[in-house]
Amino acid sequence: IRLKKHIPELMRKLNQGIKGKHFSTHVLSSAPQETVRKALEGILPPENVHVTTFVYDRNGTVIGVKKAVAGASKVDVLELVRKKEKTPLDKTIYVGDGFSDMYIILYVRAYHGYTIAVTPASFLGNICKKTVISNDALSLIAPILEDILGFSHEEIKSFYEKLGHPIQMWEKAKVEWFDFGTGYKQ
Repeated sequence: IRLKKHIPELMRKLNQGIKGKHFSTHVLSSAPQETVRKALEGILPPENVHVTTFVYDRNGTVIGVKKAVAGASKVDVLELVRKKEKTPLDKTIYVGDGFSDMYIILYVRAYHGYTIAVTPASFLGNICKKTVISNDALSLIAPILEDILGFSHEEIKSFYEKLGHPIQMWEKAKVEWFDFGTGYKQ
């Protein structure tokens, strides 16, 4: 898995807390355990990485699924994490990037949690509170600072400057998606 830039720094900053708020970071992924845990080794403790696990035969061939962390089952995993961390749903922040996140995003939104899409795909952008498109993981802090912690635009820029990562470009846009088919002529 190719990770976005500055993921270790993002995790450190969230775990340190911002403006007196503590963040507990977990990854819920439909990707295979071996791939995700290796990619996040040294960044997140293994117990905070919740992934799909497979059953293998003696030759290393997948013969079944031991635990799927995809679709509606992500909601079950989130509930276990929430209970362990004692986090109310309305204080939950969920970041999603694909189809396997749709159920959990709808669930978190239904209970007034905060959701962020990190894909330009409209199927997630339409149901998430915010969409952030960037190749840098630190960009995920901006909507948290703005919408949850009440930072102004200037305070957010200052925050990133103090981190040593001044914002080079920050565009906000309301996007409308169109797709036209070939109609029939009358």
